[in-house]
Amino acid sequence: MKTVILTCGPRGAGKTTYVNNFALQYPGTEIVSRDDILISLYGSTTTVRTFMEDQKTGDTAMDALREAIKRSDMTILDFWNRTGLGRKNTVKALRETGFDKVVCWYFTTPLEICTEWIQRKSDSEYISAWFYEFDYRSFHERAASVFTDGFDEVITINSSEVFQIKRTA
Repeated sequence: MKTVILTCGPRGAGKTTYVNNFALQYPGTEIVSRDDILISLYGSTTTVRTFMEDQKTGDTAMDALREAIKRSDMTILDFWNRTGLGRKNTVKALRETGFDKVVCWYFTTPLEICTEWIQRKSDSEYISAWFYEFDYRSFHERAASVFTDGFDEVITINSSEVFQIKRTA
């Protein structure tokens, strides 16, 4: 059975760290990463992109998924997936690509942890705390439909409970 896991969560929720740790525990897992694609196409994950550039990112991801399904029974698509319609279209495209099972890892990491983690990223200096809180809340409002977006299974993950969190005073 060919399984694909789609990550769904706001920036800074620990998606990529979780995915990379999972892949270390399950060798042979293929990872298709939005960040890696953006860096290879545009040199950065923070570049403001036009619709055509976003289309290029999506097309590049689909090409990578077509290759991944040939090499492995387990593939992870590490994207942040902000809208229900986008997730539904992605699920449909993944099934058409040949995946038998489409799973969603829905990240529910608390705002204060996400804010702390996003501020540690070197490319996040342009994100103010106010903007990030707005972005985080908007993401979760738009993600409310995740349980009805066509996934075979939705697993909620709070990265702050999974990783050893060392908070600063």
